[in-house]
Amino acid sequence: MHPMPPTDARPARTGSDGFTLVELVVAIVLLGIVALMVTTFATGAMQSYLDAERRAELVDGTETAMRRLQRDVRLALPNSVRVASDGSTVYLEFLPVVAGGRYRAELAGRTPAGACGVGSNDPLAFGAADSSFSTLGPVADLPNDGGTYYVVVYNLGAGFTAADAYASGAATGGNKARYSREATGACESVIAHERHTFTLASPSNRFHLVARPVTYACDLRSGQLLRYGGYDIEAMQPMPPRGTPALVLDGVTGCTITYDPDAVSQRIGVVSIALERSAGGESVRLYQDVRVDNAP
Repeated sequence: MHPMPPTDARPARTGSDGFTLVELVVAIVLLGIVALMVTTFATGAMQSYLDAERRAELVDGTETAMRRLQRDVRLALPNSVRVASDGSTVYLEFLPVVAGGRYRAELAGRTPAGACGVGSNDPLAFGAADSSFSTLGPVADLPNDGGTYYVVVYNLGAGFTAADAYASGAATGGNKARYSREATGACESVIAHERHTFTLASPSNRFHLVARPVTYACDLRSGQLLRYGGYDIEAMQPMPPRGTPALVLDGVTGCTITYDPDAVSQRIGVVSIALERSAGGESVRLYQDVRVDNAP
Protein backbone atom coordinates (compact mmCIF):
# COMPACT_ATOMS: atom_id res chain seq x y z
CA MET A 1 0.00 0.00 0.00
CA HIS A 2 1.46 3.31 -1.15
CA PRO A 3 1.65 6.15 1.30
CA MET A 4 -0.62 9.16 0.70
CA PRO A 5 1.11 12.23 -0.71
CA PRO A 6 1.50 15.12 1.69
CA THR A 7 -1.23 17.69 1.47
CA ASP A 8 -0.93 21.52 1.76
CA ALA A 9 -2.37 22.60 5.02
CA ARG A 10 -3.24 26.11 3.60
CA PRO A 11 -6.78 26.42 2.36
CA ALA A 12 -7.35 27.41 -1.27
CA ARG A 13 -8.09 31.09 -1.95
CA THR A 14 -11.56 32.20 -2.72
CA GLY A 15 -12.90 35.42 -4.20
CA SER A 16 -13.59 36.82 -0.75
CA ASP A 17 -9.99 36.58 0.43
CA GLY A 18 -8.05 39.89 0.89
CA PHE A 19 -4.44 40.92 0.13
CA THR A 20 -1.51 40.27 2.28
CA LEU A 21 0.33 43.15 3.93
CA VAL A 22 3.29 42.69 1.61
CA GLU A 23 1.05 42.92 -1.45
CA LEU A 24 -0.60 46.11 -0.13
CA VAL A 25 2.77 47.71 0.55
CA VAL A 26 4.01 46.82 -2.94
CA ALA A 27 0.82 48.20 -4.54
CA ILE A 28 1.05 51.43 -2.57
CA VAL A 29 4.70 51.90 -3.52
CA LEU A 30 3.95 51.30 -7.21
CA LEU A 31 0.99 53.67 -7.16
CA GLY A 32 3.16 56.31 -5.46
CA ILE A 33 5.83 55.95 -8.13
CA VAL A 34 3.26 56.25 -10.94
CA ALA A 35 1.60 59.24 -9.25
CA LEU A 36 4.98 60.95 -8.80
CA MET A 37 5.88 60.44 -12.46
CA VAL A 38 2.51 61.74 -13.66
CA THR A 39 2.68 64.72 -11.31
CA THR A 40 6.24 65.54 -12.39
CA PHE A 41 5.40 65.50 -16.08
CA ALA A 42 2.06 67.29 -15.61
CA THR A 43 3.56 69.98 -13.36
CA GLY A 44 6.38 70.65 -15.81
CA ALA A 45 4.01 70.91 -18.73
CA MET A 46 1.61 73.15 -16.81
CA GLN A 47 4.44 75.38 -15.60
CA SER A 48 5.77 75.69 -19.14
CA TYR A 49 2.30 76.65 -20.34
CA LEU A 50 1.89 79.25 -17.60
CA ASP A 51 5.36 80.69 -18.29
CA ALA A 52 4.64 80.93 -22.03
CA GLU A 53 1.27 82.55 -21.34
CA ARG A 54 2.86 85.08 -18.97
CA ARG A 55 5.59 85.94 -21.49
CA ALA A 56 3.02 86.30 -24.25
CA GLU A 57 0.91 88.62 -22.10
CA LEU A 58 3.96 90.71 -21.21
CA VAL A 59 4.99 91.05 -24.85
CA ASP A 60 1.47 91.65 -26.14
CA GLY A 61 0.68 94.33 -23.55
CA THR A 62 3.99 96.10 -24.12
CA GLU A 63 3.63 95.97 -27.91
CA THR A 64 0.09 97.36 -27.71
CA ALA A 65 1.26 100.28 -25.57
CA MET A 66 4.20 100.88 -27.89
CA ARG A 67 1.96 100.89 -30.98
CA ARG A 68 -0.44 103.37 -29.36
CA LEU A 69 2.40 105.67 -28.37
CA GLN A 70 3.92 105.37 -31.85
CA ARG A 71 0.60 106.17 -33.55
CA ASP A 72 0.11 109.28 -31.41
CA VAL A 73 3.65 110.60 -31.82
CA ARG A 74 3.46 110.33 -35.61
CA LEU A 75 0.57 112.82 -35.51
CA ALA A 76 2.65 115.43 -33.65
CA LEU A 77 2.80 118.99 -34.93
CA PRO A 78 6.25 119.63 -36.46
CA ASN A 79 8.72 120.79 -33.81
CA SER A 80 6.23 120.31 -30.96
CA VAL A 81 7.76 117.20 -29.34
CA ARG A 82 9.48 117.84 -26.04
CA VAL A 83 10.85 115.43 -23.40
CA ALA A 84 11.59 116.16 -19.73
CA SER A 85 12.18 114.21 -16.52
CA ASP A 86 11.80 114.86 -12.81
CA GLY A 87 14.13 112.02 -11.81
CA SER A 88 11.71 109.11 -11.54
CA THR A 89 9.23 109.97 -14.32
CA VAL A 90 9.88 110.74 -17.98
CA TYR A 91 7.37 113.03 -19.74
CA LEU A 92 6.86 113.06 -23.51
CA GLU A 93 4.63 115.93 -24.69
CA PHE A 94 3.42 116.99 -28.17
CA LEU A 95 0.57 118.78 -29.95
CA PRO A 96 -1.53 116.32 -32.02
CA VAL A 97 -2.49 117.40 -35.54
CA VAL A 98 -6.15 116.78 -36.48
CA ALA A 99 -6.15 118.43 -39.94
CA GLY A 100 -4.07 120.64 -42.17
CA GLY A 101 -3.66 122.14 -45.61
CA ARG A 102 -2.43 125.18 -47.49
CA TYR A 103 -3.77 128.68 -46.92
CA ARG A 104 -4.41 131.26 -49.61
CA ALA A 105 -1.63 133.84 -49.50
CA GLU A 106 -3.03 136.27 -52.05
CA LEU A 107 -6.24 137.06 -53.87
CA ALA A 108 -7.18 134.83 -56.78
CA GLY A 109 -8.12 137.68 -59.13
CA ARG A 110 -9.62 135.47 -61.82
CA THR A 111 -12.00 133.69 -59.42
CA PRO A 112 -15.16 135.72 -58.64
CA ALA A 113 -15.89 136.13 -54.96
CA GLY A 114 -18.29 133.47 -53.81
CA ALA A 115 -17.56 131.16 -56.74
CA CYS A 116 -16.74 128.37 -54.32
CA GLY A 117 -19.94 128.89 -52.39
CA VAL A 118 -18.33 129.90 -49.09
CA GLY A 119 -17.25 133.52 -49.66
CA SER A 120 -13.87 132.73 -51.22
CA ASN A 121 -10.74 134.76 -52.02
CA ASP A 122 -9.80 135.41 -48.39
CA PRO A 123 -6.00 135.37 -48.03
CA LEU A 124 -4.32 134.95 -44.66
CA ALA A 125 -2.85 138.27 -43.51
CA PHE A 126 0.56 138.55 -41.81
CA GLY A 127 1.62 141.52 -39.72
CA ALA A 128 -2.00 142.61 -39.32
CA ALA A 129 -4.92 141.23 -37.32
CA ASP A 130 -7.05 138.69 -39.20
CA SER A 131 -9.84 136.31 -38.24
CA SER A 132 -10.29 134.00 -41.23
CA PHE A 133 -8.65 132.70 -44.40
CA SER A 134 -9.41 130.52 -47.41
CA THR A 135 -7.59 127.30 -48.21
CA LEU A 136 -6.18 126.09 -51.51
CA GLY A 137 -8.68 123.36 -52.23
CA PRO A 138 -11.21 121.93 -49.79
CA VAL A 139 -9.85 120.44 -46.54
CA ALA A 140 -11.53 117.27 -45.32
CA ASP A 141 -12.20 116.30 -41.70
CA LEU A 142 -12.21 119.82 -40.29
CA PRO A 143 -14.19 119.90 -37.03
CA ASN A 144 -17.02 122.38 -36.57
CA ASP A 145 -16.79 122.58 -32.78
CA GLY A 146 -14.51 125.48 -31.94
CA GLY A 147 -12.73 126.34 -28.71
CA THR A 148 -10.75 123.11 -28.42
CA TYR A 149 -8.47 123.41 -31.44
CA TYR A 150 -5.82 125.86 -32.62
CA VAL A 151 -4.68 127.09 -36.03
CA VAL A 152 -0.86 127.00 -36.17
CA VAL A 153 1.27 128.47 -38.96
CA TYR A 154 4.99 127.75 -39.44
CA ASN A 155 5.90 126.17 -36.11
CA LEU A 156 9.67 126.22 -35.55
CA GLY A 157 9.59 125.21 -31.89
CA ALA A 158 11.51 126.27 -28.82
CA GLY A 159 13.83 129.23 -29.24
CA PHE A 160 11.61 130.98 -31.79
CA THR A 161 9.31 133.30 -29.85
CA ALA A 162 7.22 134.23 -32.88
CA ALA A 163 7.04 130.64 -34.16
CA ASP A 164 6.56 128.44 -31.08
CA ALA A 165 3.05 127.06 -30.58
CA TYR A 166 3.73 126.57 -26.87
CA ALA A 167 4.93 130.11 -26.21
CA SER A 168 2.73 132.13 -28.55
CA GLY A 169 -0.98 132.73 -28.79
CA ALA A 170 -1.51 136.24 -27.45
CA ALA A 171 -3.84 138.67 -29.17
CA THR A 172 -0.96 139.91 -31.34
CA GLY A 173 2.16 138.10 -32.45
CA GLY A 174 2.98 134.44 -32.51
CA ASN A 175 1.86 131.59 -34.72
CA LYS A 176 -1.20 130.17 -32.93
CA ALA A 177 -4.86 131.27 -32.89
CA ARG A 178 -7.87 129.54 -31.38
CA TYR A 179 -9.98 127.91 -34.08
CA SER A 180 -13.72 128.62 -34.14
CA ARG A 181 -15.35 126.97 -37.18
CA GLU A 182 -15.05 126.13 -40.87
CA ALA A 183 -17.12 126.19 -44.03
CA THR A 184 -16.29 124.02 -47.02
CA GLY A 185 -17.37 124.61 -50.60
CA ALA A 186 -16.64 123.06 -53.96
CA CYS A 187 -13.08 124.30 -54.31
CA GLU A 188 -11.94 125.56 -50.92
CA SER A 189 -12.61 125.79 -47.19
CA VAL A 190 -12.81 128.94 -45.08
CA ILE A 191 -11.18 128.73 -41.66
CA ALA A 192 -12.44 131.11 -38.96
CA HIS A 193 -10.36 131.76 -35.84
CA GLU A 194 -9.94 134.28 -33.07
CA ARG A 195 -8.71 137.65 -34.25
CA HIS A 196 -4.96 137.30 -34.31
CA THR A 197 -1.80 138.73 -35.87
CA PHE A 198 0.36 136.02 -37.43
CA THR A 199 3.95 137.22 -37.78
CA LEU A 200 5.80 134.61 -39.88
CA ALA A 201 4.48 133.16 -43.13
CA SER A 202 5.11 129.55 -44.08
CA PRO A 203 7.34 129.22 -47.18
CA SER A 204 4.98 126.51 -48.47
CA ASN A 205 1.78 128.23 -47.22
CA ARG A 206 1.03 125.37 -44.83
CA PHE A 207 -1.17 125.49 -41.76
CA HIS A 208 -2.03 122.87 -39.14
CA LEU A 209 -5.06 122.43 -36.96
CA VAL A 210 -3.99 120.98 -33.61
CA ALA A 211 -5.80 119.72 -30.52
CA ARG A 212 -4.81 120.28 -26.92
CA PRO A 213 -1.51 118.74 -25.81
CA VAL A 214 -0.93 115.07 -25.08
CA THR A 215 1.62 113.78 -22.57
CA TYR A 216 2.87 110.24 -22.00
CA ALA A 217 4.33 109.85 -18.52
CA CYS A 218 6.48 106.82 -17.66
CA ASP A 219 6.36 106.65 -13.85
CA LEU A 220 8.79 104.12 -12.39
CA ARG A 221 7.57 104.77 -8.84
CA SER A 222 4.16 103.31 -9.63
CA GLY A 223 5.36 101.15 -12.52
CA GLN A 224 2.84 102.71 -14.90
CA LEU A 225 2.78 104.31 -18.33
CA LEU A 226 0.12 107.05 -18.25
CA ARG A 227 -1.48 109.23 -20.91
CA TYR A 228 -2.67 112.78 -20.18
CA GLY A 229 -4.83 114.79 -22.57
CA GLY A 230 -7.26 117.68 -22.77
CA TYR A 231 -5.25 120.16 -20.69
CA ASP A 232 -4.31 123.70 -21.74
CA ILE A 233 -1.15 124.61 -23.63
CA GLU A 234 1.60 125.89 -21.34
CA ALA A 235 4.90 127.58 -22.20
CA MET A 236 6.79 125.42 -19.69
CA GLN A 237 6.33 121.68 -19.99
CA PRO A 238 4.10 120.53 -17.09
CA MET A 239 5.35 117.64 -14.94
CA PRO A 240 2.79 116.22 -14.48
CA PRO A 241 0.03 117.90 -16.52
CA ARG A 242 -3.31 118.80 -14.97
CA GLY A 243 -6.17 116.34 -15.22
CA THR A 244 -6.74 112.65 -14.64
CA PRO A 245 -4.48 110.34 -16.66
CA ALA A 246 -5.50 107.15 -18.43
CA LEU A 247 -3.54 103.97 -17.70
CA VAL A 248 -1.76 102.65 -20.79
CA LEU A 249 0.50 99.98 -19.27
CA ASP A 250 1.32 98.64 -15.80
CA GLY A 251 4.18 96.52 -14.48
CA VAL A 252 6.74 98.90 -16.02
CA THR A 253 10.19 98.37 -14.47
CA GLY A 254 12.29 100.33 -16.95
CA CYS A 255 11.65 103.23 -19.29
CA THR A 256 13.80 105.43 -21.51
CA ILE A 257 12.45 108.14 -23.84
CA THR A 258 14.74 110.45 -25.81
CA TYR A 259 14.15 112.90 -28.65
CA ASP A 260 16.63 113.99 -31.31
CA PRO A 261 15.09 116.72 -33.50
CA ASP A 262 17.73 116.26 -36.22
CA ALA A 263 18.40 112.52 -36.05
CA VAL A 264 17.78 111.92 -39.77
CA SER A 265 17.82 115.43 -41.22
CA GLN A 266 16.83 118.95 -40.28
CA ARG A 267 13.25 118.05 -41.21
CA ILE A 268 13.00 114.62 -39.57
CA GLY A 269 13.45 113.92 -35.87
CA VAL A 270 13.39 110.63 -33.99
CA VAL A 271 11.72 109.73 -30.71
CA SER A 272 13.45 106.67 -29.18
CA ILE A 273 11.40 104.63 -26.71
CA ALA A 274 12.51 101.65 -24.60
CA LEU A 275 10.03 99.93 -22.29
CA GLU A 276 10.77 97.12 -19.84
CA ARG A 277 7.98 95.21 -18.14
CA SER A 278 8.16 92.42 -15.53
CA ALA A 279 5.79 89.90 -13.91
CA GLY A 280 6.26 86.55 -12.15
CA GLY A 281 10.02 86.58 -12.56
CA GLU A 282 9.76 87.20 -16.33
CA SER A 283 10.87 90.40 -18.07
CA VAL A 284 10.56 91.77 -21.60
CA ARG A 285 12.20 94.84 -23.10
CA LEU A 286 11.04 96.45 -26.34
CA TYR A 287 12.69 99.28 -28.24
CA GLN A 288 11.16 101.51 -30.91
CA ASP A 289 12.31 104.49 -32.99
CA VAL A 290 9.50 106.77 -34.17
CA ARG A 291 10.20 109.26 -36.94
CA VAL A 292 8.64 112.70 -36.59
CA ASP A 293 8.03 115.03 -39.53
CA ASN A 294 9.45 118.41 -38.53
CA ALA A 295 8.88 120.25 -41.80
CA PRO A 296 6.75 123.23 -40.70
